[in-house]
Amino acid sequence: MRGDIQSILIIKPSSLGDIVDGLAVVGPLKKRYPGARIDWLVGERYRDLLIDLPGIDNLLVFDRDSWKRVGTWPRAIGNFLRLVRAAREGRYDIALDLQGLFRSAFIALLSGAGKRVGFSNAREFCSFLYNMRVCVPEETVHAVDRYLLVAKKLGADTAPVSFPLKMRPWALRGAGAVIGGGKAARPVVVINPTARWQTKRWPSERYAAVGDYVGDVLKGTAVLIGGEEEKGMVSLAAGMMKGDVIDLAGKLSLRDLTALLAEADALVTNDTGPMHIAAAVGTPVVAIFGPTDPARTGPYGAGHRVIKADLPCSPCLSRLCKKDELECMESISIGQVAAALDSILKVQNEE
Repeated sequence: MRGDIQSILIIKPSSLGDIVDGLAVVGPLKKRYPGARIDWLVGERYRDLLIDLPGIDNLLVFDRDSWKRVGTWPRAIGNFLRLVRAAREGRYDIALDLQGLFRSAFIALLSGAGKRVGFSNAREFCSFLYNMRVCVPEETVHAVDRYLLVAKKLGADTAPVSFPLKMRPWALRGAGAVIGGGKAARPVVVINPTARWQTKRWPSERYAAVGDYVGDVLKGTAVLIGGEEEKGMVSLAAGMMKGDVIDLAGKLSLRDLTALLAEADALVTNDTGPMHIAAAVGTPVVAIFGPTDPARTGPYGAGHRVIKADLPCSPCLSRLCKKDELECMESISIGQVAAALDSILKVQNEE
């Protein structure tokens, strides 16, 4: 089969963390099919992350936001038809649906790919649209290992696990500039006090205390990050800090964010996309978990610290707290997070 495979389409338009985890399949597929073209179907807001990455030849861009308002549906339909046409023109031998929704499976079908690969337990009954199904074990499986099952199904060797998030020199120089021209006091600790779900957010005032701990005790530099729509949350935490902080909320592209995290000494964060980026580029993470399961979506690899309350209701995987008290997040103390950060930095110093 190896010689017959000339082109592969990976369908994974969102979300940020899932896309990063899914990048683990690129290397194994390139080794298995060294002459094949590998294209990736990605959402418009995440395309910046994948541009010029090693192993990915072309991007097919899906504009999901154009479906949010009825007035933009004509444009959305036109964009979707162009996307399908591009998928068909790609003449893909294999379409891998890592998204696992009816829409993504339907695009795989419309692409005309001879092999349509997806998970047997995919949502919205879309597994019926695949002609090659990947079984997932009943026990808990991390998202990265789950995606790698697809590569294994196609005969690829998945060890060692790696992510092609190599940054260009200019991007790394840019990362140095945003943390003080490369002269910022070490350790540089990036802090992400945001999360899309309210139930995933550790209190802002505690993030502010961790930021002050970085400056006052560790004599380092605290850098706050967040997206454009999260600037308010970040400003709230920054305003509570007593010492200096670099606030980069809304100022970084995904490429710049990746470079910053690659240059940082550690990341302290909720369960969010930047957590997965940091883990993928080898930066240790202190990850604060509440309603979600770190065994499935925690920072992948060794050297990270996951802090999670031992409560019978967690993980509930819910965007709303049924108890309306967020005990899983509220019970995690500033001292726990500071101690986890200390342990990470101690290991780095010993190395």
